[in-house]
Amino acid sequence: MHRGASGGWSVLLIERHPGTTLHEMLPHAADAPAALNLADQAGRALGRLHSVSDKDAPKGTGDIKGDCRQHLSKPAGQNLALAMKVRAAALLVLETHYTPCFCHGDFNLKQVVAADHSPMGLVDFECAGLNDPLIDLCKGVLHFPTNPAGVSAAATAFVSGYNNSSPQQVTNDVALAGALVLAAVHAPHLVDSVVGLVP
Repeated sequence: MHRGASGGWSVLLIERHPGTTLHEMLPHAADAPAALNLADQAGRALGRLHSVSDKDAPKGTGDIKGDCRQHLSKPAGQNLALAMKVRAAALLVLETHYTPCFCHGDFNLKQVVAADHSPMGLVDFECAGLNDPLIDLCKGVLHFPTNPAGVSAAATAFVSGYNNSSPQQVTNDVALAGALVLAAVHAPHLVDSVVGLVP
């Protein structure tokens, strides 16, 4: 609850959903049929969100192009091969141009409520607003588990599901590149799990 300047109270009401999050439900095997189905449906849900037309929405949080420029301005560091791969990913993302749309802003598998092996809805919209759709899509890709070979068929199914319901099409290479940049800038502990996915 929050007391406003006029002395009134603002109250945030939260509906309780049965079920669990997609993060908890997703099987550890990233290429199991159930995981692929859940990933596809989560991508479709995000694509439908990005179809919402709200040009009056405030600017959302996050700036994936800014993250790319930030990484490109840093020195390469100790691991030159990794630095070059992230730089190539950043350059690929910077070449893309998508129409800003209504974005979740903090999309990840913990924000997808699921029950009966099916996503029910998205939660936690505190960072929502107009933004580059890559900010949501790449954050989503970043959090899919990989199998022991470093492959994530679930991440590919997520991007495919997204493209089936979104007015803007994003290639798998761009989504994976953006996920790698986000990991390098914001979540270095995830770099090793996503770097093998980027061609």
